[in-house]
Amino acid sequence: MNSFDTAIQTFLTHIAFSSDLLNHEIRVIAGLYTSKGLVLIPVLWWMWFKPSQRGEWEREMVIATIASGLLSLDAMLWMSVATGIFLVWRRVGVLALLYTTIFICIPRVYLGLHYPTDVLGGAAIGIVLTYVMSRDSVRTRFAVPILGWIHRFPGPCYTFAFLLCFELITQFDEIRLLEQSVSKALPLHGTASIGLAITGNSVSIAHRPV
Repeated sequence: MNSFDTAIQTFLTHIAFSSDLLNHEIRVIAGLYTSKGLVLIPVLWWMWFKPSQRGEWEREMVIATIASGLLSLDAMLWMSVATGIFLVWRRVGVLALLYTTIFICIPRVYLGLHYPTDVLGGAAIGIVLTYVMSRDSVRTRFAVPILGWIHRFPGPCYTFAFLLCFELITQFDEIRLLEQSVSKALPLHGTASIGLAITGNSVSIAHRPV
């Protein structure tokens, strides 16, 4: 931990020791999906469906934002989404960036989940990632074909979009939990199979006629 991280963590530690109520509130905020994606993802849907003369471009930007979000986690993810909102809708985007900083990034540092420089670095990567993915030369290569599929097959595409946004809001927690459960179960299953095989061989040897 460098001197910058140490200074920030020391300052936040003094605040943490001064108020149990504040600690509790920040823990609750940091643990709720409502205070993360359930605030920012609906703004993307609003941008998608709101009437606008730049409707197709805005939808391409939403696709680029979601695509960049898929490459991110935690502070990087939500700063990436907030940046996408800002690039399309300046006033709302400023609020989204402030919200992400205050309610997502700072609580993670306050609770000691990440060092300040880790959060700053992740946020910076999220901003740059969305900026790059939303450039015309990059965005049109994947967003235009996806938008074409949505126009051709709206039912399946919007269903998939809903499920994808749900997983973004929950940050793929259930999928990761399922993956961890399967990873833990496979070695146990293998051990149990070997044990049964050894037991079976022992039984067959014991009852082999002489």
